[in-house]
Amino acid sequence: SYYNKEATVSISCGSGAFGGDPAPGVAKSCEYSVASGTGGKLEFRQGGTNAGTINAANSVFKIGSGYVVTGTLKTNSTSSLELGNSNLDLTGATLEIGGNVGLDKILTNNQTIFKLAEDATVTRNVGFTLGGIDLGGHTMTLGSATTDLTMNTSGGWKLIAKQANSDAQLFSSSARSTFLENENDSSQSTFMSIGNLNKNSYSDSDGKYKFKLVWGGRTVDSSGINKEVTWTQTSWLEDSSIQGFEEIGTSGHVTGNSGSGFRGLGKSSDSQCVIDGNGGSGSWWNCSGAIARHGGGIPAPQQKIASSSHLYIWESGTDTTDIPAGTLLTQAADLTIMGTQNIITGTTISSTGGEVTFKSELAISAGKVNLQDTTLVLEQGGGISGGGELDLSNSVLEISGQFHNNGGTFTTSGSTLRLTGNTNLANGGPLTFSNYEADGWRLNINDSATHLTLAGNVLLQPNNTVSSSSTSVNNKSLDFDGLDDYVATASNISELDITGDITIASWVNISSMPPSYFRIIGKGSGNNRTYGLWINSSGELLFQQYGSGGYANLNSNTTLSTGVWYHVLATRSGNTRTIYENGVADGTMTSSETPYSSTEPLKFGYWESDYAHYSGL
Repeated sequence: SYYNKEATVSISCGSGAFGGDPAPGVAKSCEYSVASGTGGKLEFRQGGTNAGTINAANSVFKIGSGYVVTGTLKTNSTSSLELGNSNLDLTGATLEIGGNVGLDKILTNNQTIFKLAEDATVTRNVGFTLGGIDLGGHTMTLGSATTDLTMNTSGGWKLIAKQANSDAQLFSSSARSTFLENENDSSQSTFMSIGNLNKNSYSDSDGKYKFKLVWGGRTVDSSGINKEVTWTQTSWLEDSSIQGFEEIGTSGHVTGNSGSGFRGLGKSSDSQCVIDGNGGSGSWWNCSGAIARHGGGIPAPQQKIASSSHLYIWESGTDTTDIPAGTLLTQAADLTIMGTQNIITGTTISSTGGEVTFKSELAISAGKVNLQDTTLVLEQGGGISGGGELDLSNSVLEISGQFHNNGGTFTTSGSTLRLTGNTNLANGGPLTFSNYEADGWRLNINDSATHLTLAGNVLLQPNNTVSSSSTSVNNKSLDFDGLDDYVATASNISELDITGDITIASWVNISSMPPSYFRIIGKGSGNNRTYGLWINSSGELLFQQYGSGGYANLNSNTTLSTGVWYHVLATRSGNTRTIYENGVADGTMTSSETPYSSTEPLKFGYWESDYAHYSGL
């Protein structure tokens, strides 16, 4: 029996669903349903594949061996999945869920969709991948720290032709003109959907299509040759002439042989095959869609014979995919999102630990991302718009690229800003981070609306990369436009209120000299100038401190030039003050003046409105 009926069960299949041979396996596209509320069981003892719908809501779904669903499996909070030691393969399928769901024996990929009809909590001992989640206004919770989720809409391989066993089933001759065979059911032994594809949906910006062809069986297996080849070409599969072929990697099949060497796929000129790699020659090696047998099977690469072949096309992800309204609660699990997922009105992503990573841009469009004690990784920047909310309280923002805030709310209380690449902040309004870790990368504040306040530790060490010649390279910095850019810590930080011995050091590359002065780094305002390192219009450095008994102004003897990197340093040791340029003392003075204490913030690139903003790196 293919199923065990313990309640009212309805089964509807297409013609020939069970095939002529009632051997292990199930219907090609059946609709299984247990009557609602009966508490029955659907049991598939011998495994198989189903491209239809299995409705196991309020019921037990049980398998006795590996089972594949490429259609839809419906469950809910009162369903029970009894999988034993067998895998339930849902790659490319839709799973409707509710309640508590264990995923340890469930296989998914970036074509799998989870759909919620009620709140659901999922758990898995290792991470899993989905192509999308339809929250339906409900909450999906990742129930353990090991239930790491990857949402991948960035693209994947799509099966477009298949010959599972040429010993048992060949393609029909009509496929040579239609490029279709069992096109709505990839579980069949022969399958081809090429004739229904819109080729414009699969080409890249250079007009190239990306394919993968995989063989198996017969002498392909016994010879030990590579069983697959991946390539791009500019011609479509229905074209008789193959154009623009380029192999990806090295399969060993691109031999240059005019008859059997692989050079892409196109419409076969031989009546025994649908598409092959003959390129206009009379051979039909590298066939996909064998209508007849050659040497007992499918003509494969290097004049070998296969019994199976699978042809895939690369399907790029959509530029932006909306996450439907609802809540995704990751708790301490990691969430990785590949491809741009737009967080819209009514959608919330919430985390209380772990790491949330956006491989493409973060796009919050009126939705909410609420992260507490979490690391948010933005590999390509992102932004907030339309009243969206990003709360990073007590969290870490790791960022590279541009981040913009166009009408949203950005909360960073108690958080760390950590650069992982050159970063631009735009339209951000006032931003405050407790800690700043530049790691040698450049931070650019693009406009006068963005103000950055650093309230705690500032780590500006270079990001040294050791090359093959063991030479350290430091080419990252803060970039100030000379108009309105500056960086400031919070006020009243006692550790920065230094009135004794002090050393100030920086690398500088000046874009333009000031009309009078600008301050590179310093603390204090008005006459309460605790310490500061300045540059005047002539390019001279000034180390300045004001105290109740007067002031100490120390100028350098040489001048700096624009467009040149300098290491500048000012130090006070006891009553001696000294300026260094590129490690060489360039001015010294003795003064017993003790500078004023100040609650002012430490500022980089600016003092007060009386003087210009720093221009340069």
